[in-house]
Amino acid sequence: LRTSLEKYNSESDQFFLESLNKPEIIEQIEHLKQSNAPQKDWYKFINMAKKGGKPASVFDLQKLVTALVADPDVPWVSTYYDADAMRQVSVDVQKSFESIFKGNQPRFKKRNQIKSVTFRGKTTKTKNGTRDSIEAYQDQNQIKLPTVKLINAVIHRPVLGTIKLATVSQAPTGKWYISLISKYDGEVQLPKHDKLVAFDQGLTTFLTGALDTESNTIIKYESPRFFSPENKKGNQQSLIEKLTRAQKRLSRKYEIAKKQRLDGLQEKKLAIENNDTLAEIAAIKKIEDSYLCNRSNYQKDRIQVAKLQTKIANQRAAFLHNLSKQLVSEYDTIIIEGFSIQNLVQNIKSDTTISTKQKTNTIKKIHDLAWYDFRVKLDYKCQMYGKKLIILPSDFDANKKCHHCQTTFDVAIPYTQYEFTCPNCQLTFNRAENSAKNILKEGLAIKRHLDLVQTPTQDIKTINPKLNVAYNTKTQTWLIKEAISEKNGIQKEFAQKLIEIKKGKLKEFKITANNYQT
Repeated sequence: LRTSLEKYNSESDQFFLESLNKPEIIEQIEHLKQSNAPQKDWYKFINMAKKGGKPASVFDLQKLVTALVADPDVPWVSTYYDADAMRQVSVDVQKSFESIFKGNQPRFKKRNQIKSVTFRGKTTKTKNGTRDSIEAYQDQNQIKLPTVKLINAVIHRPVLGTIKLATVSQAPTGKWYISLISKYDGEVQLPKHDKLVAFDQGLTTFLTGALDTESNTIIKYESPRFFSPENKKGNQQSLIEKLTRAQKRLSRKYEIAKKQRLDGLQEKKLAIENNDTLAEIAAIKKIEDSYLCNRSNYQKDRIQVAKLQTKIANQRAAFLHNLSKQLVSEYDTIIIEGFSIQNLVQNIKSDTTISTKQKTNTIKKIHDLAWYDFRVKLDYKCQMYGKKLIILPSDFDANKKCHHCQTTFDVAIPYTQYEFTCPNCQLTFNRAENSAKNILKEGLAIKRHLDLVQTPTQDIKTINPKLNVAYNTKTQTWLIKEAISEKNGIQKEFAQKLIEIKKGKLKEFKITANNYQT
């Protein structure tokens, strides 16, 4: 604060310094240090929730902000701070309160956590037209924010539409970023190619695709493996090797600081018992030097680790963005599996046929490839550019059937077995290619029903994959893939109408979904 006051000479810094020197403020700060107030507040919230209490609403919290801005005793608040940014903080606080009232333990702030503030964009009328409170000037590489001067920034692409939100954040590496959310009324469409492809996701090959053609052409996209030691240029160390060494250095410095602090506490205790003032001062100095925030070498290594982790994350994100954009540009309909990553990891952990080291390496590869993140990026890009994405039900296992003779196996083909021979037709095939062709057949069956009702893919919600029944939330119609009978356990009227649709006696019927448990 004193450094800021010397540099900027602002009223807010002067007010804070005067406040901190007041005896009552100093007493409150010492009380908070000794009482561990955040933990006690958390338990207080938990007890309130058990008694049926409710957290403060966003409206109540924002009234406090309004009163603070209008308070004449603190005029610097309205001068230096944006009221909408403070109201956005109240929204975040209310979300954390709701989480605490549900029984979740809060995550207390750390010094090196990501720090952020969110500004809301407004459009005001002026004599010369309209003026936006948040504007990005790409030619000048500057961004204008409410109550803040122009900020120099690297704007890597033009901002379309009107900016509604701007979030300024500081990463653990010390770099500052700004994320802009804008409203754009125009259409962003890609050319149609009338192509359909189905993909199987794997470890060795990231995507194995089967095209909807007579020859069933197979295409493959290799896995980048960012955490692999083989991912390096020439004789240079790979990123994972650099990260491992940097983390070891950081861990050693942490253990040294921890030992120094424990020694300092022991020396302080002995000095107090012996009434040795000089020894107590030396022990206190030793304890203060052990704090990680005061150790410059530790902070250098921490930033180095954060930079390496950020570089790996950026490489992975760039690969997923580029690949998903390429697929959306080349194909009009994409079919992928809808398996659960968590269930897959649990199955690997419970597998007794492989060693613990193999389990660890396989799970590490799965998390490194970020399959779910790729699915999310592919989903929103398909919606943005007017393409279709069909995600199969999570219980559909493409490794339990032969694509040639349609024989269903008792046990799925193990993921460690790359080649497999069908016991029925004696055809030897690649496991990933077999899965891609099975996914293609299943996806085409679903696509025929989607084209029948002419509805976007994202409006379809599978009610029960085992019954092969899906419900369209927009048109309020039911879709079926196979004949449904009363043996499936659903109500007679519902089953009878589905059978009539299958036989062609009935085209459509409307029914309230909440009246049925299935």
